[in-house]
Amino acid sequence: MSEAGSVLSILIVLIFVLAAVIDIFRSSGSGLASAVILASAVPVVVGVFALSQATSGVGIIAVGCWLAIVGRIMQAERHAKSKQERQGAC
Repeated sequence: MSEAGSVLSILIVLIFVLAAVIDIFRSSGSGLASAVILASAVPVVVGVFALSQATSGVGIIAVGCWLAIVGRIMQAERHAKSKQERQGAC
């Protein structure tokens, strides 16, 4: 991968990380899960900048895994909140 390709892939990863962080702030859920997700975004961004050309592929896969984990945590938080609202309505 050329230097320009490496920079482009890092920028794409950072855009996805930024989109995940923005979604956290826009989501209806708040609390410990959101704080943990936001705190975990800092090492992800630092890690992306620490990638060498040889490890950029693994780094992109790692960020993809992080985004999947973040999505699952947010889904569980929203589900728990809606379940509490349904139980309170009965």
